[in-house]
Amino acid sequence: MIITRAPLRISLAGGGTDLPSYFLGKGSSWISGAINKYCYTMINDRFSEGHLLKYSISEECKEIADIKHELIRETLKFLPPKNYLEITFTADLPGGTGLGSSGSFLVSLLYALHAHRKDNVSAVQLAEEATEIEMNLLKKPIGLQDQYISSIGGITEFNVNPLGKITFTTLPLSSHETQNLENRLGLFYTGQTRLSSLILQNQVDRTIMQDQEMIQDLEAVTKDYGKIKESIMNQDISKLGNFFDLHWKRKRVRISGMTNSTLDKIYDKAVENYAYGGKLIGAGGGGFMIFATDQKNLLGKALKELGIEEISYRFVDDGATLLYRH
Repeated sequence: MIITRAPLRISLAGGGTDLPSYFLGKGSSWISGAINKYCYTMINDRFSEGHLLKYSISEECKEIADIKHELIRETLKFLPPKNYLEITFTADLPGGTGLGSSGSFLVSLLYALHAHRKDNVSAVQLAEEATEIEMNLLKKPIGLQDQYISSIGGITEFNVNPLGKITFTTLPLSSHETQNLENRLGLFYTGQTRLSSLILQNQVDRTIMQDQEMIQDLEAVTKDYGKIKESIMNQDISKLGNFFDLHWKRKRVRISGMTNSTLDKIYDKAVENYAYGGKLIGAGGGGFMIFATDQKNLLGKALKELGIEEISYRFVDDGATLLYRH
């Protein structure tokens, strides 16, 4: 039996600029933090014919090509097992909520398959393989952020050059500074899920067509990146919240479907009750919101009046992890 896990993430700076449609030819940077919420994969050898797959539903297939779940199918085609397997998937939080679950899912599955084959595999290799499967084989309109932070972990700065070569550095934050960020960045579940691919495809198409509204907004994100990083390093939560607020206002105008009346109500309630600003994590349309505040308990009480629950979390150093092998 093999059990692996890979962390979900919170995007802190540079969101949306990690897609090739934007960074190729100009480069980009972003900061992402791995959190102690995970996707898990469990693999066991199977003595019956066919692969048994258990996720939100169950599938049993003799041929990999017949697997309906496209991420599982393409991953097993990419890294074929030597015998039939029973593979079970679970996660601490629901998918489709902006925390990079598809990247985490893929990284955890790839690591489990490599461990089953007794391969030596690095975190960077896992990220590269997950990117190859989702971006190139499945042609999903995704960026580089999710696969890399899930593989590597930490609160990490990523830089990609105009040719697409990526480098990364863990931010030099002390444990006290990291805990301070956790205490002043509140994570709240809106109760809504969405298909990020629809929103991201719109961004990709408009970026390729050089839509000026889209390009100008992404360039503004790039321009603000250094100041946002500085506010994180200096623990200036009010300044960070002000940037969240600015980007929220820009994004809600340029992207159709990024918000709705329910999400607007949550946001307005938050900024009226101790939040300096916030944003939807991920592409938008639902999922989790993060708010910068010096009064997280009072903010949580205010949002609870709308039925919105705070989710406790910690930033973690570990990326993809092999939990058990027997």
